[in-house]
Amino acid sequence: MRALPLRAGPVTSAGDLLTAVARGDRTALGGLYDRLGALVFGLVTDALRTPTGQVDSLVAEEAALDAWTHVWRNAPALLRTSRLPLTTAEAITWIAEEVRQRHAA
Repeated sequence: MRALPLRAGPVTSAGDLLTAVARGDRTALGGLYDRLGALVFGLVTDALRTPTGQVDSLVAEEAALDAWTHVWRNAPALLRTSRLPLTTAEAITWIAEEVRQRHAA
């Protein structure tokens, strides 16, 4: 088994990033997107899939953008309702649930 390379500097968790997003940090939103963009796109794609299994990629991209806008706008509510700091599991769960509710069939 090969050792993983060490990263320079602090590693920021998804929980820390979502907490920063909730405080209005746009750079943190970019970091969160880098980590969870594929998850959000996958959830949106699954929600938009037709009974025949097809997905319009342009519609999916637009829906994913809408989902990230929704995360940005609604993250401040976390500061009022959650214990801080958020864990990575809490951040991923919250984002996934927001996306699912937003794009439920």
